[in-house]
Amino acid sequence: MVGELKNLRQGPAIVGVAGNERLSPAVRATFGLRDGDDAATVRVRMLGRLRAALKALMAEESAAVTVAFGLTPEYRGRYYKDRVEKFAEEQGVNPRTVRRWVDSALEPLARALLEAEAEPERGTGWWTDRLQLTLALDEPGLEALEIRRVVAARDGVTELDLAMTLTDAEPGLFDRVAFRMLYGGRLRIGPKESSDRLGMALTLPRPLRRGEVHEYALWVRLPEDFPLRRHCVCLPRYHCGNFDLRVRFPIDRPPAWVGRLVGVYQRDIDDDAVAAEQISVDAVGEVHTAFTNLASDRATGIRWRY
Repeated sequence: MVGELKNLRQGPAIVGVAGNERLSPAVRATFGLRDGDDAATVRVRMLGRLRAALKALMAEESAAVTVAFGLTPEYRGRYYKDRVEKFAEEQGVNPRTVRRWVDSALEPLARALLEAEAEPERGTGWWTDRLQLTLALDEPGLEALEIRRVVAARDGVTELDLAMTLTDAEPGLFDRVAFRMLYGGRLRIGPKESSDRLGMALTLPRPLRRGEVHEYALWVRLPEDFPLRRHCVCLPRYHCGNFDLRVRFPIDRPPAWVGRLVGVYQRDIDDDAVAAEQISVDAVGEVHTAFTNLASDRATGIRWRY
């Protein structure tokens, strides 16, 4: 498998894999690929397995694997040599050093892949490969656009169980929230799972096979009088590989400070004693940040203060 990984890293990243037929039987078995999987499904499954295997590596090894296989957007669309040289320049080291880091990471990576259990969330049926959330706070009523790409972890997935939490929601608030599916399924609202968490179910257009990819887009609008808490986070129930978050603040009233939260307990989201990396608001009042391999049932996103 180390030899197979060396071959895989040479091209323009895993996202450049054309399809199942070009991969060896060993790679197909290790990554759980099936006959008939299209190129998009192959890429998503391979990216998901590689990202999951990163958890078994040390920090330096994990960074080297991320570079080698182009697992983040800034390293995609480049060949292995280009990715190594870019990373070496950023780290201020010789490219040979980076190649040594990569080579030393391949054996533990191969071991993690070969020892991996079945796909994440086999029991629950699906997991999130990518979640894109755009939040507009410069309108009278808060608007959000959620685009989610999911992967079936077993055959016959027909529905996705979803939820939305509005901290400190007053009684009756959810009755005044507007939902509209833009594409990808039919949404059923309710029942409430707690005083501030609303359960939802998305009926899919057709049953998904194990490993099949599906995407949907959901638009949400909150009432103008909703007292928004100063945070926006994702607390995934199931595995989430990527979370891309954009928030647009009123340009005449941007926050004085915005910080990234990574894997914190829900009760600590607004606790200033919990460390958060500061990020900047751009010239048009927007913040854009991204996260990978979110911890289940932990909060990942941003908080801000004026």
